[in-house]
Amino acid sequence: MWAGYTSSELSRATNDFSPEMVIGEGGNSKVYWATLEGDFSVAVKVLKNTESSAEDLFREVETLSNLKHENIV
Repeated sequence: MWAGYTSSELSRATNDFSPEMVIGEGGNSKVYWATLEGDFSVAVKVLKNTESSAEDLFREVETLSNLKHENIV
């Protein structure tokens, strides 16, 4: 269950957004591996601030929303 996390909590969970924690990178974002309280492993996506980043994120969420997979919530 997503409880909401502060940027400082996410920073700690990704070892201050360390390059060693990067598990993916695209044109407008980097994805970091993190372990949150309770030993939950998650991916944390950090968007670059560009003119199209919000539109790209909404498009990605729409695509992922249509997928049925146990690892996509």
